[in-house]
Amino acid sequence: MQPEDRAIDPTDPHSPPWRQRLESRRDDVVRAVGRAVEAWNGEWNPDSGRLEISIRAGLRVGRWYGRLDLAGSNGATHLSLTPERAEYQLDQTALLLLSLAGLAAIPLLLWPFFPRLLSLLPVALLLAVGGWFLVISRLQNQGAEEFLDTVAHLLEDD
Repeated sequence: MQPEDRAIDPTDPHSPPWRQRLESRRDDVVRAVGRAVEAWNGEWNPDSGRLEISIRAGLRVGRWYGRLDLAGSNGATHLSLTPERAEYQLDQTALLLLSLAGLAAIPLLLWPFFPRLLSLLPVALLLAVGGWFLVISRLQNQGAEEFLDTVAHLLEDD
């Protein structure tokens, strides 16, 4: 399946430049950003500010591309994340598990019309509910805002 390539509209309220003020020196923030980028399987060029990180949005996974600007003043550092584009594709394993869970649910719906399916109900119920909870319990959302939270958390740990 081909990844969906979305150009990010800067006027869209759902993808604004994200800003955060951190009460730390610029050098400490640069180190924390470097560690956060490693933890997020990304790449960052401190000179140009180009940032690429892995993101998750429910059943979609992909890469986020943007610019990270750092400005320091009076012992604080201001971070600004400006989106450029994002590439998404469906998590095919999760989609397959949900499809199998849906197929397993068919005997649950048809047993009143075909009484011989009654013997399959316990297995069908287990597969349908188990597949659903297996996927739903692991859904995550990780984007630019969570990346900034990771940077702030790493600074608190130091």
